[in-house]
Amino acid sequence: KGIKNGHHYVDVQIVMPETIDEDLENAMMDWRKKHSYNPRKKKERAS
Repeated sequence: KGIKNGHHYVDVQIVMPETIDEDLENAMMDWRKKHSYNPRKKKERAS
């Protein structure tokens, strides 16, 4: 019954603390260095 296949749209909201302490900043910078990702990479190649 119903629709078996289709698209699902999800709204994700990432909420950061109002103040960012040095530990959080360092953790995010470290994550960025180890896990680089450009979500626009495919679009840039297509144009």
